[in-house]
Amino acid sequence: MPSISFQFDLKTYIYIALVVIFLGGGFYINSLSNDIVLLKKDIATKDATIEIKNGQITALAAAVDRQSEAIKQNALDTKASIDKLAETAPKIIEKYSTIKVKDDSCQAKLDAMNATLDLFYKGTK
Repeated sequence: MPSISFQFDLKTYIYIALVVIFLGGGFYINSLSNDIVLLKKDIATKDATIEIKNGQITALAAAVDRQSEAIKQNALDTKASIDKLAETAPKIIEKYSTIKVKDDSCQAKLDAMNATLDLFYKGTK
């Protein structure tokens, strides 16, 4: 059986090594480009999530502003409330502290106290 022998010189070995290096580099670059595509998709997803979150933050900030405005509108003017209370307090004290008795009998006093308590609890008279 005849034997086949290949005899290569140094130049041929260098060419083969360069071809192997270029093929390996090509496969490596291809795998990196696939990674880049995946990373770009991931970045696009993250950007979309950020936009959604920014929209939610804007909506929440607007809701807080509306609530703050409603609180300001519904807030009591404390100085005016205190002044009004100072004006009405003597009338209230006088209204409930004065018991009008027709005579000195116990029944008359009891009826007068009941009328005052009814006025206090029911607010009628």
